[in-house]
Amino acid sequence: MLSFGREMPEYAADEHVVSLTLYGGAYNEKVARYVGRRSKEGSQFEIVDLILLNYLATRDSISDLDASRLCQREPDEMKRILDDLSSPAKKLLEKRGGRRGTYHLDRGVAVELLGKARYSQLRDIETVRFPEMIRRFVELHGSISNKECRELMKLGDSNAAQVKASQILAELSGPNGFLVPDPKGGKYKSRRYVLRDGMSSTKKN
Repeated sequence: MLSFGREMPEYAADEHVVSLTLYGGAYNEKVARYVGRRSKEGSQFEIVDLILLNYLATRDSISDLDASRLCQREPDEMKRILDDLSSPAKKLLEKRGGRRGTYHLDRGVAVELLGKARYSQLRDIETVRFPEMIRRFVELHGSISNKECRELMKLGDSNAAQVKASQILAELSGPNGFLVPDPKGGKYKSRRYVLRDGMSSTKKN
């Protein structure tokens, strides 16, 4: 059912009877075509793969805990499955954020199932939201560091996350940005950023 883009069957049981409900009607043609094409190319889909594929074909993302409940797997096992599906070898999903980040369809899969416009829209939401969050944080607290930026955007503490946060802060402190490095100093990880003069939208008493 899932490989043909249909809704997941439902099972119910008691001491004497097991019932199975299969849902007909509309189906996701793009999912069916994708699974069919990849299967002909030699790819093998486990039941968990198909559950996640169908779920994310109609939703933006899923957390590891929600995936654990959806797929009826233990959290640690589900985390390993999600990370495996996000690996370069599988490339079914991509992870954004730190250890407790969210999982999305990989770009190639998302473009095929959601379309270029929808995929770009989802990425743009993130691109627009992060600067707004950072600006608001600095307006409220006076400055922001690499660590605080990572915490704010749930990027985690990996080296890659530190580099990404540094790149975001550097871009926002460029010629057209609203941040500047704190003149009090600090390098790389210890550097703090403050609002550029005249950029604050918060009135101070």
